[in-house]
Amino acid sequence: EEIAQARAAVASAQGEVAAARKRLAETVVRAPADGVISALDLHVGDLVTAGMGVATIDEPGDPFVRIYVPQRALGTLKVGRRLDVRAEGLGGRVFEGVVEQIDQQAQFTPQNVQTSEDRANLTFGVKVRVHDPEHVLRGGTTAEVVVP
Repeated sequence: EEIAQARAAVASAQGEVAAARKRLAETVVRAPADGVISALDLHVGDLVTAGMGVATIDEPGDPFVRIYVPQRALGTLKVGRRLDVRAEGLGGRVFEGVVEQIDQQAQFTPQNVQTSEDRANLTFGVKVRVHDPEHVLRGGTTAEVVVP
């Protein structure tokens, strides 16, 4: 009988350990990319859900700009194509950019695009990596990408 009780206690303890491991796994926050946290939007006791943004991460290396182009402009873009990127906050200084990714599915232009006409259009997101060897560009810098 003592052996049966001991086995039951072990099984119960193993169940508690498994439950504790599961709860611990739910407390882990993972970044989608390597980088340095530049802003933390999370405080002790805050509740977060899967997919919720809790920090701003600056990726090492050259920064990128995300643009949204109408379907009619897709024919002029391909991964690897070089584009000029003009940084408005740096007196219009022009940097070299390279198309790194083109979304496969159309979407409505995000709300942070300035004109209501542009927001109503279906567009494709394009990620342009900007060559910035001097590291003068900062996250959130306003830029214009020239798509001929």
